[in-house]
Amino acid sequence: MFVNESLISDYIESLGVALQLESSPITNEIAPAIGQELLMNESSCTTQDVMLSFKTQIYHQFAIHDGAIYFVNNQNDLQPASALEYSSELFITSKKLEQDGCVRKALESDETLVIPNKHVSSFDCNEYIIIIPMLLRTGIKAVFIGKSHGVIEAFTRDVLQLLKSITETTAITLDTIRTSEEIEALSTHVKVLNEQMAHSSKLASIGELTASVAHEINNPLQIMSAHIQLLEHGLGNNERRLEILKEQCLRIANITRKLLDFSRSVPFENLAEPVNLYEVIDSVLQFVTVQLEHDSIKLKTYFDTTLVKVNGVRSQLEQVLLNILLNARDAMFGGGTLTVGLLSSETHATIVVTDNGNGMLPEVVAKIFEPRFTTKPKGKGSGYGLYISRTIIEQHEGSISVVSEVGKGTTFKISLPLLPPQGTTHRLSRLHRK
Repeated sequence: MFVNESLISDYIESLGVALQLESSPITNEIAPAIGQELLMNESSCTTQDVMLSFKTQIYHQFAIHDGAIYFVNNQNDLQPASALEYSSELFITSKKLEQDGCVRKALESDETLVIPNKHVSSFDCNEYIIIIPMLLRTGIKAVFIGKSHGVIEAFTRDVLQLLKSITETTAITLDTIRTSEEIEALSTHVKVLNEQMAHSSKLASIGELTASVAHEINNPLQIMSAHIQLLEHGLGNNERRLEILKEQCLRIANITRKLLDFSRSVPFENLAEPVNLYEVIDSVLQFVTVQLEHDSIKLKTYFDTTLVKVNGVRSQLEQVLLNILLNARDAMFGGGTLTVGLLSSETHATIVVTDNGNGMLPEVVAKIFEPRFTTKPKGKGSGYGLYISRTIIEQHEGSISVVSEVGKGTTFKISLPLLPPQGTTHRLSRLHRK
């Protein structure tokens, strides 16, 4: 986890201010020294960097030969600010001090403790422990625990107050870095969950296409079956029939390949590439056409004549369009007309999907992109389809909007930034040219 320059600059400035407020004559010597190593490498500062600089300076300026800052969790357990401290001898000593109640005493009294170290061999019998309690601005509790071979009289009130100012400022910086790391970890976890949820939603959409896919595969199978029977009876041109069988096999292979490509989970940042929106629409319509015909829904299309390409992941854009088309189908129970169009301006392409179904109330439209919101009966919809669709479109730096009127129908618009124009045109597939 790397922290930006402003955080470290604020740390160094705050530390200087804290030190200048102290009356100790050594303040002016310490203030420029603390953080000097961080200034030399601000852009790649981590908790380890902060702790190393902190230790270097307190070891040099105070009679301390070992020390560390610990955060205190809700169970009052000590957690080292730097992961490297877990294996240190000081951490073992600190856990013993925690068990003895010394840490709790310092936190409850909010007083710095300087006590003999009883967890040490007779060879180091003159070693002292310094425990400095801290309550940070965020409400987080922390303590500094250090070891010293110096005489106890050396730790005057002024010296301990100065040491506390340094440790508090350092602890605030460490807590900020730790919070940033937690936010980044949480963000990564949420991203993984969103990807898993999007993939599950995609598979659910594919499940709704079972009839269409079965029909698409059944057609070439019937053709193959008829030609095999003719071959068995020795009728017709055998070479031509073999060619037809090969063509139908390739047709089935193409259908299954498209289905597998569509079902694959693809991260946007890894596989974004130029995508032809005509091909996206054409591919999805091939999957849903049979289902629409079965549900007495007439399909109309209109397209701009300019080649329309955007930067994105084709399977994700297909997922969005499929979800909207399936929602439109569900809104036209008993039949209707579904219109799919593609328009382009100088900077953007817009996919327009309009149905003449039931329509939605304004309060429903306002919530339609919220997670877990659905108007479908229980067990028929997860409530994540449009939420995921909006997330995908936003990842493509686009926008998705909806206009609906009860009794008249609904229109979805997906707007995406265009790639630089290529100056060529695209011939629509005959299947969907209207």
